[in-house]
Amino acid sequence: MSAPTSASSPAVAWARERPKRRGVSWETLEAHLFCAHPEVQLLLRIRGRVLPHKGVWFRTAWVVVLAAVLPVLWWGPSRPMLGWAVAGAMLLAAAVCELIGLARAARGYGTTEDAHWSVAVMVTSLAPIVGVGVLESRIGALDEPSVLFLGSLAAFAFGVLGLACPTLTPRRMSARYYRTLETVAALPEEERERIRRDLTAALDVLLERGLIRTRELKYSKAAPLGGLTACHHNLSPT
Repeated sequence: MSAPTSASSPAVAWARERPKRRGVSWETLEAHLFCAHPEVQLLLRIRGRVLPHKGVWFRTAWVVVLAAVLPVLWWGPSRPMLGWAVAGAMLLAAAVCELIGLARAARGYGTTEDAHWSVAVMVTSLAPIVGVGVLESRIGALDEPSVLFLGSLAAFAFGVLGLACPTLTPRRMSARYYRTLETVAALPEEERERIRRDLTAALDVLLERGLIRTRELKYSKAAPLGGLTACHHNLSPT
């Protein structure tokens, strides 16, 4: 199968469809540039941006946390031990989901959606965490926090860590940055030229649509292949 032309490449298609209100995400643009090279995407920690089901683990955690309110309200008044055990176990399960999401982000699958849903987890988890703490006090477990209560706190703490999921791309001059450049440099010359053409075409579309300025266009074209996000690290919205 022949490689797509610049006009039909994933990067150009993304540049055409990117909503203006969201601005430019250099991480996502670079992820689309290297769709044919997942090893580069993983080095850049941007693989998840071109895959479906973004933020699925943090979204699952949010659903579980939201449901954890029910046993507190339903069994808390009459059967506090049962309400405490079920709600605490659910919050612990949510923390495990978040931990999986964080591990995937560290491998290169983190996305902006992970951060969005992590905020939802943090906000939503406050009510069931307080409920578990109150029920724990009612059943006389005040000497030291239980594993379930610590697990419920972990659901909130992992939500805080989830905010960093979209910002794990390597910074300039870091060891992983140079490893990425070396990996890209090892690609066949024809492939590097194709990627450079795709980048130029995508940037032209973004400029035409008013998502970037001429200065950003020139700066992006001068960036080394594999170093686009690192060069714009402080300019790209998450």
